[in-house]
Amino acid sequence: MDTESVVADVVDGTSGAFVIANNGVRDGETAVEYLEYGADAVSVGRPSDEPAVLRRVRRAVEGYFERSGGAGRGGEVTPDA
Repeated sequence: MDTESVVADVVDGTSGAFVIANNGVRDGETAVEYLEYGADAVSVGRPSDEPAVLRRVRRAVEGYFERSGGAGRGGEVTPDA
């Protein structure tokens, strides 16, 4: 993807599909941006072996779903413990 906003086009064009955004997820800010565009989840690619990156992304995603009432576009969210 060239821009994060492309996620909105994918979400709009995929009737009911569970959308996972994974291009450029490096921090909490980009994770939340993808979720705000309608992604149901995010996937961390290259920096996945960096625990600090994973912690930042997880905190941001959990915070996003807490603020949105615990559910994304796809329904109830149950984060891993």
